Amino acid sequence: MDKIVKYFKGGSLSGTFIIKKKNKLLVRKQVSLKKNREFGFQRWLSQLKKIQYYNSRVNNIFPNIIDAGATNQKAYFDIKYFKNYQNCFEYLNKEKKINVRKLLSQILLKSKKLYRIKIPTITNNVQLYFEEEINQRVKILKKKINKNFFMNSHLYYNNEKVLHLDHQVKFLKKIFLNHSNLINETFVHGNLTLENILYNQKDIIFIDPYEENYIDTVFNDYSQLLQSCNSNYELLNNSKFTVKKDRIIVNYKTSRNMILFNQLFKKYLVSKYNFYEIILIRAFEVSQFIRMIPFKVAINEKKAILFYGLACKLIKDLKNDYKKKIKF
Repeated sequence: MDKIVKYFKGGSLSGTFIIKKKNKLLVRKQVSLKKNREFGFQRWLSQLKKIQYYNSRVNNIFPNIIDAGATNQKAYFDIKYFKNYQNCFEYLNKEKKINVRKLLSQILLKSKKLYRIKIPTITNNVQLYFEEEINQRVKILKKKINKNFFMNSHLYYNNEKVLHLDHQVKFLKKIFLNHSNLINETFVHGNLTLENILYNQKDIIFIDPYEENYIDTVFNDYSQLLQSCNSNYELLNNSKFTVKKDRIIVNYKTSRNMILFNQLFKKYLVSKYNFYEIILIRAFEVSQFIRMIPFKVAINEKKAILFYGLACKLIKDLKNDYKKKIKF
């Protein structure tokens, strides 16, 4: 019988843990075959197939699938356990000084192995992305929480007054549709947050790719890195926060290493992309906090509100910078 050694935290509906199987340590990702299949099993399955397919085309990006199957109404797959690796969020939150520049360089180098593989671009998929990953997600939130939260045109995020998404969504849609011609599709990770990158100070390994992106673009991947280092997704996910009526209050501390990583990454983006491309990347960054709403609602409704509130603030910031022609 396989023995569970350690559980990992995660933001999806899958469970991830270290198991001991035939005296060998492996990482198992497991999901219910019965509950919440749309955002649980279907996402788990697409991840399994994406890893399998990508590993047939690109070497040393994702771990190989060692085994997969089903037991006790749960599906699972097993991958190698990478001893002495940390996810990059944990690594950047060390108190001691680390070589942040080297880390960023290795992430960019590894990810470019994916982006070199081009696929036919379907620019109108942006419309589908917007409908499914933004409009539909907000509808899910509105069904699940108290309608009084949406009574006014605005909410307060850390005491800053921001408009609800309904009053800002036209601007966000305009950014996506007006600049969709800038998009070229390639292989992508699909969920390139810092938690999904393992590092041992020598090598990078990507884990937990995401398939249901509707449009596979480097802009989406880079927006997910910004989601981690610029908007502090992982810190928010583990932070103490309160939601009272239309007010969201959250506090967390950002490490010096993370601040430097964010500065260097944004400097890289500014050197590589023009103003409209940066704005599109930032629009994707906003969408990351909206598209995760179903997963958060299933676990913690207030956390879904937290991420929704942040998305509303990010759109406000994006709109102000767009008017002033400021990249960041």
